[in-house]
Order: sequence, then structure tokens, then C-alpha cells
Amino acid sequence: MLLIGASLLIRTFVGLRAADPGIDPRNVLTFETPLGNAFAKTATVDRLSAQACRRIEGLPGVEAAASAVVLPLTNGIDLPINIPGRPTPEGSKWNGDEQWRSVSPHYFQVFRIPVVRGRGFRDADVANSSPVMVINESFAKKYWPNADPVGQVLIIGRGLGEEFNDPPREIVGVVRSVREVGLRDGEVPVMYVPQSQQ
Repeated sequence: MLLIGASLLIRTFVGLRAADPGIDPRNVLTFETPLGNAFAKTATVDRLSAQACRRIEGLPGVEAAASAVVLPLTNGIDLPINIPGRPTPEGSKWNGDEQWRSVSPHYFQVFRIPVVRGRGFRDADVANSSPVMVINESFAKKYWPNADPVGQVLIIGRGLGEEFNDPPREIVGVVRSVREVGLRDGEVPVMYVPQSQQ
């Protein structure tokens, strides 16, 4: 029994080591920090994040710094979506419900997630600029299997309540899919929004 258990554990470990997470974690340092009530507004969080990232990027040897609501390979937040002009499935108010991430501009650079179509986020994607988003390849294949999603518009969270009144967002880029919810669960559709526009 012990031998069988040990061999299964080794096989699982080898399988996990061989799985491609879609990110390159080498030389990436991450940390979590809780934010108190003083950081209840997007603008305050964005200011703190931008200042911290600029300071960290100023350190010798640092190539890029970013912040995110959830790190890759950890189960995150999912929100419903609507695609204007596309009918919803019978009995549903939404076209789908997918993983959602709020990230700062250099996020894709930090984890070496390549942009495969369009562009990633820029420092100019701020609160008073046009609402934009980036999706991953899994999202693109699910909702636009035979079309280019760049330039399409999505509405996130409509109908969930006042705090989810998100404006329509233009898809400006598609990135390579990452195993966002863990190595075991494969690649799932994910939408990314600029942290300063959440």
C-alpha cells in the first residue's frame, strides 16, 4: 500500500512539473498586501500601486513591476458578460460567465505572457480614457472562434448591482492563455481590465 501511494505521489509530482503554466515564474518575486478601508476607492488603490511599481522598477536589477487582484495559478473572480448584438442562451441574462482579472500595465511583461494579437495595457489606459480590456486565447476561441475579437465590445457584470455598472469595453488585445485557476484545471477563458479602470 505504501509503495502504491508513493508511486502515485511521484507520478503526480512529475506530471505537475511537466505542465506548462503559461507563465515564466523564474526571477519573479510576488507578495500579497491587505489594503484597509483607506483604500476603498479605485483611484486610491491605483495611486498606491503606481507609486509602488515605479519605486520597485527603480531598484537595480528589476526589469518590471506590476500589481494584480489575483496571481496566476490561483482561483480568482468570475463575472458574467454580455456581447452587444449577440442573443443570450435561453433562460440566461448573460452570454457567459468567465474569469476576471484587474491588472496594472506591466503585468504581462512581468510574467512573460505574450500578446498574440493587438496590444497589452499601456500607462495611458487610465480612469478617464476609453474603457478597454484584454482577453486570453481561450476566451477568443470560445466567443469568436472564426473572427478576430480585437475591436469587439463586451459588457462585464451588467445586472449584478450598482457596484458592477461597468461601461462597455473594447477588446484591444489577446494574450496567450495561462493556467489561471491551477495546473490541474487547464486553460480557461480570462478577461483582463486595467487596474485604474476597474
